[in-house]
Amino acid sequence: MDLYIISSCGQSILVQTLDMLKRSGTIGELPNTATYIDKKYRFSEVIDDVAPSGGVSINWQNMPQSIFESGVVSMQASYGCPYSCAYCNFMKDRRLMGVKPLDALVEELLSVQKKGARYVWFIDDNFRLGQTDLDVVCRRFIDSGITVKWKSFIRASAMKNVDMELLKAAGCTEMAMGLESADTDLLNAMNKKASPALYADVIERALKAGINCSAYFIFGFPGETEETVRRTIDFMKSLEHPELEGYIYFSTFPFIIAPLSPVSAPESARKYGLVGHMFKWRHDTMNSAEAMAHASRAFFELEYTGTLYPGDNLDMLLALPARKRKEFIAIRHRLAKKAIRGSKFTAADFAAECAGIFSKTPIIAREDRD
Repeated sequence: MDLYIISSCGQSILVQTLDMLKRSGTIGELPNTATYIDKKYRFSEVIDDVAPSGGVSINWQNMPQSIFESGVVSMQASYGCPYSCAYCNFMKDRRLMGVKPLDALVEELLSVQKKGARYVWFIDDNFRLGQTDLDVVCRRFIDSGITVKWKSFIRASAMKNVDMELLKAAGCTEMAMGLESADTDLLNAMNKKASPALYADVIERALKAGINCSAYFIFGFPGETEETVRRTIDFMKSLEHPELEGYIYFSTFPFIIAPLSPVSAPESARKYGLVGHMFKWRHDTMNSAEAMAHASRAFFELEYTGTLYPGDNLDMLLALPARKRKEFIAIRHRLAKKAIRGSKFTAADFAAECAGIFSKTPIIAREDRD
């Protein structure tokens, strides 16, 4: 590695670096950088180069058409995160947070739509920083003629009073939410500022409207016990709602000690008896191996939902009636659990299981695929 740029922003230094390389082929002295020479890191002058940038705006019309061939485009509606969850070490500098003006966002959406995009995945940590004006945003999308479908991470609290039918009409196909736990005391310790009742209400209303939900849970946060794990898994099962139009799927993770996260601070660590680093730790009520086992246990106990994968054909899935779509996902999840447990079956077996679902769609069995 020739140069490390060490900065909360770094874009201006990167531009200077590229300019130097273009002009002379070498890199001169730059602030907020490091080089690795003779097995030692050499650091340059440290300066504060953080300045409000207004986020990243892209001239999509100038992008090569190959960017749009998949039909899916990633886009940013806000940057940064204003929340302070105890397990998270995301950048908290308030100067690095902001919401893209709605006019600019609409212009970008219309631009990628014109270039052939059918889906937009917003990369926000929380869509538009969790602002509570989502109904206004949805009406603007509809009135502007935006037809692309979209998904985003979004704060459950921002959905408390949202018109879900309006959200669906505005193109939202999926909300991704970090729920983390269904135990009130743990949620308070995590500083989530949420409750299981809020989660249940938001998700049920979204599923009724046909909006899919992906929910993320953490097992093993300090204070986690067998009782709190059981409470969370039971709660996850209560959210499956196989009878509703939308589907929900879950991602389960063991807690990790993220460096610089609030819970890793010495005072907090002493409070919980927390010792260790990253993926290997223990505290007063659990250790990392137990947390991993609980995360796996949640996966195996779910019956009516399953994971959506990056390679899934969204056009095909969304074209299925809700009942058949859920049936397919449940079958795949059941077979995934069998495979993990060592049961043998072929792609042809999988095709046979799903034959009644895709009655008008040929299923090609590929033996070379896991």
